[in-house]
Amino acid sequence: MKPKKIKYLLYIPAILLLVISVYPMLWTLCGAINTESQLGRISIIPQGVSFRNFVTIFTEYDFLHYIGNTLFYAVIVMILSLFVNSLAAYALARLRFRGKKIAFMLIMCTMMIPFSVTMIPLFVIIRGMGLVDSLMALILPSLAGAFGIFMLRQFYLNIPTDLEDAAKIDGLSYFGIYVKVIMPLSKSVMLSLGLFAFLSCWNSYLWPLIVNTSEEYWVISTGIASFSSARNTDWNMILTGATISMIPTAILFAFFQRSLVEGIKVTGIKG
Repeated sequence: MKPKKIKYLLYIPAILLLVISVYPMLWTLCGAINTESQLGRISIIPQGVSFRNFVTIFTEYDFLHYIGNTLFYAVIVMILSLFVNSLAAYALARLRFRGKKIAFMLIMCTMMIPFSVTMIPLFVIIRGMGLVDSLMALILPSLAGAFGIFMLRQFYLNIPTDLEDAAKIDGLSYFGIYVKVIMPLSKSVMLSLGLFAFLSCWNSYLWPLIVNTSEEYWVISTGIASFSSARNTDWNMILTGATISMIPTAILFAFFQRSLVEGIKVTGIKG
């Protein structure tokens, strides 16, 4: 078979994956703009279009407040987690101290533990700190993660040590090397990890539902969950809220897709 024909055959699974990925989003969008008469038989081709649901969700519900909470939570975690993870990764990749390999191994072992195992102990700790029903209860547990430390460590291991040696000759301390040498070289991987952190917080559901029962601190996912109860489920509002929550993630992916892929590629695998 000719190479060109093989290339065309590869388009078939790619198109199938595209349909599988896009169809739920189209279904959600059409369910949000369909008129009431279309409920129960939502399709990706709406028979009647109405944007009344989008007006209702902001006028009759405090959905804009949920968006503000989610945005604050995601941005703060994105900034602080990059700082904490990068410092930990720099220490594990570049500094020499006793127990470094054991510390890295223990950090990596946390990736094997599902959140359902640590959920209750984490809640007990947050409650003991008096942070239940606050945005800090969402932010603090997300400030460090094994995945971010691992990715940054792998990237730092690939940076030539000659750059650090030259910086030491110029009189820079370890923190000075981190700020003036390591950080400028880490823009691509930091951007990728920042996007991962933002999207993880934006889509977080279980932990915000557990730790914050007060509506004042609800995030988008918690607000959408409130449209469903034991007696009634408002599918109009659920689909409308889900559609709104997809907009920022779609925009971020559209603008930073290439940077996201490049950041993952440059981490490499070493040591």
